[in-house]
Amino acid sequence: MHFTVGTSLPITITVYDEIVDISQIWLKFQRHAVSTLQQSFQWCNAWQQTVGKTKGCSPRILLGRDAAGKVVFILPLQVRQSFGLTILEWHSYPSVNYGYGLFDRDFLPQASQWFAAELDNILSAIGPLDVLSLQDLPAKLHGHEHPLLAHANLKAANRAYAMNLQPDFDALYAAKRSVATRKSHRKRDARLRAMGELSFGLPRNTQEAHKILDEVFSHQAQRLAQSGVHGIFGKTEREFFHLLIDETNGRDPFLLPYVLKCNGETLAVMLGGNASGIFWPFISSMSPGAAQKHSPGDYVLRHAIEACCKLGLTKLDFASGDSNYKLQWSDEIIDLSTILKARNVRGLFWVSALTLALTTKRFIKQNRLMLSVAFFMRRLLAGNASRPSHADH
Repeated sequence: MHFTVGTSLPITITVYDEIVDISQIWLKFQRHAVSTLQQSFQWCNAWQQTVGKTKGCSPRILLGRDAAGKVVFILPLQVRQSFGLTILEWHSYPSVNYGYGLFDRDFLPQASQWFAAELDNILSAIGPLDVLSLQDLPAKLHGHEHPLLAHANLKAANRAYAMNLQPDFDALYAAKRSVATRKSHRKRDARLRAMGELSFGLPRNTQEAHKILDEVFSHQAQRLAQSGVHGIFGKTEREFFHLLIDETNGRDPFLLPYVLKCNGETLAVMLGGNASGIFWPFISSMSPGAAQKHSPGDYVLRHAIEACCKLGLTKLDFASGDSNYKLQWSDEIIDLSTILKARNVRGLFWVSALTLALTTKRFIKQNRLMLSVAFFMRRLLAGNASRPSHADH
């Protein structure tokens, strides 16, 4: 499907319903486009082959070219059926931290004004839709306002956090953490080393990376079960991350699973990816056991930050969710919002229900007492009311 929208700045849009049909253009464009890890071709393609296929999601990838034929944006979207309604949302949702796209840097200064005027025309041209649900739009990313922000009509429950990196990790560490805190870290690190031979770094090969990923899922399942959360990483979700590992190659490391081991046994992992000169961590895990009291997760975080500094990366994006460690390390707090609109009367009831759910979630998240009660009730239902909450992780 091809159509052109815009008068002062006409852009021709091609809609793809198969990701592989746009693979070469996408891979080339993402090398210099402003985007996130989760709008990369590797992420979307792996998700579609696993989770997306199981859920019956159909890609709607929008490719925009200016009058000269230059690619100015790619919007990875998908159509999903729910309760008989056709919903247009970000591709790979809900497995994305940010609702974003891929944008040409020269186009970004005028992108907000262009999408403010033309988004409704684009939606009308795509075809029959009942609901537009674009969640977790960062108010500002890469120094630019989100191009679709003018259409946002609902605040998200969470905020996101990011920190600036620099080549000298020691200077960064000293600026971020106090003398007393760094001394405490050294003591805890010494207690970890007393447990055995420590090693930190990336997997030596793909086979080891797959093994570490299985350990991550096992650790996460045990930890989340303590708070009454089950089934976060099902069979297809696990297949998705394993497929992502296979997308990694030596020239352009896509995934960076930093792992801490003691005597060859995995203690903690920070799994993230490298895109646009930014490290995007999305899963952290710790092995249950005696080492937990020595904070192996904090050890991995500090050493992963140091490794990213040595790689020459410019930023580490902690994504959404309020946690103490994010506040301690971050330089930037990013507000998130949602575009939630009914395209007809059929979609109005669905939008009203989701608006109520998101508003309630936001109220609970921003009220410490309500959040504590919510975690307690979830643990109580799981039979773990006596265990401490993991709300800060």
